[in-house]
Amino acid sequence: MDYKNEQELIEAVRNNDVSAFTHLVNIYSQQVFTFAYRIVSSREEAEDIAQKVFLRVYKGIKNFRGDASFKSWLYTIVKNECYSYIQKKRPMLISLDNEPDGWDSISSAYLYSTLDKTEKDIDFQFVVMKCLKKLSPKYNMILQLCFQQQLRYYEISEVLQIPLPTVKTHIRRALAALKKEILIELRSINKKADIYEL
Repeated sequence: MDYKNEQELIEAVRNNDVSAFTHLVNIYSQQVFTFAYRIVSSREEAEDIAQKVFLRVYKGIKNFRGDASFKSWLYTIVKNECYSYIQKKRPMLISLDNEPDGWDSISSAYLYSTLDKTEKDIDFQFVVMKCLKKLSPKYNMILQLCFQQQLRYYEISEVLQIPLPTVKTHIRRALAALKKEILIELRSINKKADIYEL
C-alpha cells in the first residue's frame, strides 16, 4: 500500500498494519543501523540494537504523541539503546551534565583548513572515523546526530533531552575534542611516514 506521508504510515502502524510496519522498518533500518554502528563500533551489536529499537517502536508506537517528529522519537530510542550497550561495556559512563570546561569554539571547515598539504593528502575520512571512536560516547553521539544523520539542533535537543544551548555547546566542544584527536593521529601518521622514508 502507498502512504501519502509519514503521518499516514505511522497511523497505519498504530492500527497494527504489519505491512505498514515493514515499510517503516525499510525506510529507517539502514539509518538506525549506521547510527548504532558508529556509536558502538560493532556490527553484531549494532544489528542487535537495531532489532531492539524496532521492537520498542512496534510496542510503543501507540504512545507516540507526535509532540516531536517521528525521526526525533526514533533516534531517542536508538540513543537509549546505545547508552544501555555502552553502560554494560563501560559502567563509568560520563553524564551529559558533567563536561570539561575550556574547549575553544571551532567549526568543521576550520578543522580541515588548518591542516597542511601533507596532512590533507592522507585519507582524511578514515582518520576522522578513527578519531570519532576515541571520543567520549556523548561527543561521538552528538557529532553523529549532527553531521551523519543531519538532524537539526532542535531535533538533537529532543533526542538527547537536553536544552538547545547545551546542544550547541556540546557540538562545539565535541568538534574541539575531535580536532585534538585528529591532529594527534596525523602527527602519528607523519612520524610513521618519516620512519619509512629513512
